[in-house]
Amino acid sequence: MFVQFLLTFVVLVLLRYVFHDWSAKKSVAVAGPKPVPLLGNVLMYAGQNPYGVRSGCLPLR
Repeated sequence: MFVQFLLTFVVLVLLRYVFHDWSAKKSVAVAGPKPVPLLGNVLMYAGQNPYGVRSGCLPLR
C-alpha cells in the first residue's frame, strides 16, 4: 500500500514538473510595466485626479 502511494506521488510530481517546464518554454513575455498584484494596474491612473479615476471606472460597472 505504501509503495503504491509513493509511486503515485512520484509520478504526479514528475508530471507536474514536465508540464510546468513545457508551459514555461511556450509562454510569451508581454511588454509593459510589472504588475502590482495587490493594487492592480496603478499606472493606468497615475497623474489623474480622483474625479478622473471615478469617471473612468463608472462605465465598467
